Amino acid sequence: MKTHDELSLGINYNERTGTKDKSIANWFTNSVIAFEKNRFGLMAAFMVLQVCLASIAVYYIFQNEAPIWHLAVIALATSASNAMCIAQASSKLCVGAFYASIISSVLIILVNL
Repeated sequence: MKTHDELSLGINYNERTGTKDKSIANWFTNSVIAFEKNRFGLMAAFMVLQVCLASIAVYYIFQNEAPIWHLAVIALATSASNAMCIAQASSKLCVGAFYASIISSVLIILVNL
């Protein structure tokens, strides 16, 4: 049977075999469930990881004298993700903002290498 978390988050569940769908399509939903189970520990780790990665991106932005909008993208994504975690937004918003922050930082780093 599905748990309350799985019902509210829409986890695919195979009634015939009694197993959860572990396909790549459900990675986000599975991350949200894991985040909700360990919210405060993962929130601290998310914030430290994304701020460290953003600071590396800012280093490359300044080193290469990149356009100021690169800095604005990193600052906006990281600040928004931190604000959502601190304000205890829903798990989906926190995880989504974290992934957006990580992706934007990695892309800016790759562009400025």
